[in-house]
Amino acid sequence: MATILLVDDNDTFRKAIHRKLKRSGHTIIEAEDGQKAIVALEAFHIDIIISDVQMPNMDGVRFFDWVEANRPDLAKRFLFHSGAESILTQDTKLKDIPRITKPFLGDIDQVIAPYLDVA
Repeated sequence: MATILLVDDNDTFRKAIHRKLKRSGHTIIEAEDGQKAIVALEAFHIDIIISDVQMPNMDGVRFFDWVEANRPDLAKRFLFHSGAESILTQDTKLKDIPRITKPFLGDIDQVIAPYLDVA
């Protein structure tokens, strides 16, 4: 199973996704914004990142830019989850990043499965 960094300032949503992923056997590391996520990346081995877009301090787009510059291996295993679809589609660099649309009601395991084996 994977260690997943889940980044979202919405505590309710973060906890709900945490529970779903944990039931599937994944280890979940939580962060409330991009700055705290960077601290987590320095402390833990992370396999997949699932990040919100709109957050205080460091938003998901700036966090992705940091990951791409400093941990390019994880940039290939980065998924956005957001209700702000227009933000992601306006930036040509971000339009191809996989995304989960909030509110997410489907099988999270099916969504992350393709990224478990990405090198």
